[in-house]
Amino acid sequence: MVIRLWMVKEGLMMFLSHLELMKTLERCFKSAGLPMAHSQGFNPRPLMNFALPLAVGVEAQKLLLEIELMEGAEASLLEKVKFPRGLSLHSYKVVEKSPSLMSLVESARYLLTGDKEKLRVIEHGDPLLFSKRNKKGHYRERDAREFILAFEEELQGYEFLLQAGSKANLKPTDLLLALLGKEEEVHGYNVRLMDVYDREGSSLW
Repeated sequence: MVIRLWMVKEGLMMFLSHLELMKTLERCFKSAGLPMAHSQGFNPRPLMNFALPLAVGVEAQKLLLEIELMEGAEASLLEKVKFPRGLSLHSYKVVEKSPSLMSLVESARYLLTGDKEKLRVIEHGDPLLFSKRNKKGHYRERDAREFILAFEEELQGYEFLLQAGSKANLKPTDLLLALLGKEEEVHGYNVRLMDVYDREGSSLW
């Protein structure tokens, strides 16, 4: 049985790397006695996959992942799982087994909050250049505008719809670097993942 989880990641939990987050969830599920299905091979791992891995320092209003339970298990067992402060289960639902969530992601919506005046450069239309490393390890200059699908001013910052996934992807921290021009200023902003979408623009939830 495959279950899709909608989780919220905030507070101190935003400082976990993706690998640390996976290990934390594995411990939580194991402590609750959740009958997770495992991969085959010499080092079996619980079957768990995320829609979009998050970088250190990024919060999530809608962090989506799927887990697979052993046949006959009850999805309601998830309600007994205890998570550390800053990590919570918002909702869950049973779904059909299908391609991994990550393969379905085409875009993601982020809220960037901080000194809004410095973000207003997005309104000017000039190129937003930053350095991006390719698969061969070489850096090349890219224009962040190529990856921005939409943006909207909010009370304390801006909300951006960015290309995401395996085909084209712009990290919100790279966007901030392109907007601000100085790496040391990036850490003065809060980044929060709001939702992820498929090719048709529908939320993966």
